[in-house]
Amino acid sequence: MTKRVVIPVVLIVFVGLSYWLHSLNKTSPTHQNSLLGPDFYLEEFSSVSMDANGLPKEKLEAKQLIHFEFDDHTELQQPRLTVVRSDDTHYIVRANNGNLLSGNETLHLQGEVNIQRYNRSILATQMFTEELWIQSTANLAHTEKPVKIVNELGEIKAVGIVADLGNNKVELLHQVRGKYYERP
Repeated sequence: MTKRVVIPVVLIVFVGLSYWLHSLNKTSPTHQNSLLGPDFYLEEFSSVSMDANGLPKEKLEAKQLIHFEFDDHTELQQPRLTVVRSDDTHYIVRANNGNLLSGNETLHLQGEVNIQRYNRSILATQMFTEELWIQSTANLAHTEKPVKIVNELGEIKAVGIVADLGNNKVELLHQVRGKYYERP
């Protein structure tokens, strides 16, 4: 009778122990992917998006692009974004680092961000800041960090901006100070 009781108990303990060990080895896909690191990277990356007429609308370049599948974000080293408008205006945005987020709809730039606005290939305005968020589908850029804007008429310093790149409008948010240059 003891054999009849011992064998089922040993089998139950063995099955329970196997199930427990199997559950310890399971990890979530997110955890597995984060342990694996990036799923791909590119050197000297360049991508051009076109408008409805087949003309270049935006060009994104980077020294290095690293994509992470587990949260679908992309890290960029030395990104450069060129935004072309139909009115002979275009912007060139550079930074030390950047991240593409939200299905590549949002570009978060960090470290010595420089925006140059050109009218008919002539540099019209430059803006300097430490951080910038760009929503490409809305043509909006914003930051809460200090900003310096320079053109031939003078310079403006502020903390925070909202820029409508589609309409060439900039809203300065806080602590706005300006200096105008004298014309000879």
